[in-house]
Amino acid sequence: MLGSARFGLGAAMAYAGVGRATIDGWRKTLRARGAGVLANQSTAPKHRRKRHYAPALIAHITHHRQAINNAGGQKLRVLFAVWCDANNEPLPSARMTPCQTIMN
Repeated sequence: MLGSARFGLGAAMAYAGVGRATIDGWRKTLRARGAGVLANQSTAPKHRRKRHYAPALIAHITHHRQAINNAGGQKLRVLFAVWCDANNEPLPSARMTPCQTIMN
């Protein structure tokens, strides 16, 4: 019902193409700091962490990705854990797939 309304909150959501939580956040900001802060500006983080892995780890990942067909991140992570411990390198996150590690 909110999305189909011609006036009020539903109309604002439809016009801006955003959800209720975003509209509520904008209203809260407007009340707290005034209209000047609602100008178009990025909400992205100012500094993003860049993953830095040793070239040897990337080579190790690449080798195993090519040698073992259809090996996913969970299977290869066991091999990487042993290698990282032996070489004092940080282990990539469990969420970080080997392909993403290579690409980043």
